[in-house]
Amino acid sequence: MNDPDHNFFERVKQLSPELQLLLWSVRVDDKLKNIPGKYLNTKRSIADIEQFKRLSFSMGLLPVFYKKLKMLDRENIDRQLYEIFKEAYMEILSRNIKLSNKLERIFQLLKKNDLDLIAFKGPMLGLIAYNDIAFRSSSDLDFMVSNDEFSRVVDELREIGFSTLFPYQKKIIKYLSRSWRDIHLTKGFYHLDIHQQFAQGPSFFRINEKNMEHSRKVKLNNIEISTFSPEDSLVLMAINCAKDGFSSLKHFRDIAGIVLNNPELNWKRLFASSKEKRSLKIVMISLKLSQIFCGLELPENVLEQTDSGTVKKKADEIADRILTSGFKTDMLTSYFSFAGSLDTILSKFRFYLWYFMYPSPHIHSGIFKLPDKLFFLIRIISPFYLFFNHLSRLIRSKPGK
Repeated sequence: MNDPDHNFFERVKQLSPELQLLLWSVRVDDKLKNIPGKYLNTKRSIADIEQFKRLSFSMGLLPVFYKKLKMLDRENIDRQLYEIFKEAYMEILSRNIKLSNKLERIFQLLKKNDLDLIAFKGPMLGLIAYNDIAFRSSSDLDFMVSNDEFSRVVDELREIGFSTLFPYQKKIIKYLSRSWRDIHLTKGFYHLDIHQQFAQGPSFFRINEKNMEHSRKVKLNNIEISTFSPEDSLVLMAINCAKDGFSSLKHFRDIAGIVLNNPELNWKRLFASSKEKRSLKIVMISLKLSQIFCGLELPENVLEQTDSGTVKKKADEIADRILTSGFKTDMLTSYFSFAGSLDTILSKFRFYLWYFMYPSPHIHSGIFKLPDKLFFLIRIISPFYLFFNHLSRLIRSKPGK
């Protein structure tokens, strides 16, 4: 009889020692407990420790791996490997503390100006999923703001030295507000992502009264900061999972962490929230992949849904793809995985229509050089601009080009 678990663990054995160790680090059960003994001893089974460190950092798993590493018997661990990962972890911890302090200051500043925001991912997700800001490596801070306050928030942040990644123009900020797109701001070490909805796309991704009603206050340092409920945080992370082509072990572990760290999770409300975002299928696939890769145990009624024909088939296909590729995915796969996993054909169509009508000034700056009087033409010429832009990229990416 074909045993899916047996097949999965046999596939894991074919991966590099580094990827096997990272898979072990995200497990919430003990089914890969034999892997550390094979690769972490003093016989130097990991040939290039620095390269392994870079890989774990790029996959966002260095803190997770180090936390698991600390639980092992130090006598049986390569001393150099342990010290290298300890030093890297302390650097991440220091950065996360800086980000948390900056988050606190920004929250207080905007609150004084009667501007509300919801912080999510980063340190806030560390608390929601792990009760520990150091459990996740973060490179930026994410905020959700209401559409009618978007321009004011950007202005306030520019007042304290943050700048856009494109030449600042009021007309572009108005465009971002009309299209509900994100904006990225930087100031030295700090990077901010200001969001207006759960994901960039049609109106069904927007936050609603229920999302706001169920948001919660989480204590960070000396103040309480608003963040999304565990249910909405899981929906958000599942959407991020899909946007990354369902290939991020970090996201699988985050989803597992939210479930494990919040035993009171309201599954009925979680599924209702994901349906409103046309993302129920995305949530189901992400939960199934978290079960496959992290060993997450799900309630019986949820398990029945993740084991349903279409969800299980899709999750198995994705698991096979990312194991074959070594957790690598290209931009087109990520893009089509996200759009293709939305709940209905209409939602898929609306997503593609929105994408072609509302280009990003961060990526497609050329189209935003139109004179002010012709700025209204962006939605008309954007589909043609993006078509030829992507076509030229595909041509340049071919061998020999």
